Amino acid sequence: EPTKGVDIGVKVEIHRMLRALASEQGLTVVVVSYEEEEVLAVADDVTIFSDGYCSGETKPASSLTDADLRKAAWSH
Repeated sequence: EPTKGVDIGVKVEIHRMLRALASEQGLTVVVVSYEEEEVLAVADDVTIFSDGYCSGETKPASSLTDADLRKAAWSH
């Protein structure tokens, strides 16, 4: 949870830095967050892990909503 406990200005800067690492330096960045909005803001692809289990599928973040993430996380 890269932005847990930080104010909104710092959160925006952290998101910018994560995207820069991925796009400018070609790195893969794994982000774990319980905030659906944060996941959708920084991710290209999303895989759901819940209660120690992987959903088994990765989806483009652009095709998901907050509600999709909540549903997937609670229906393993």
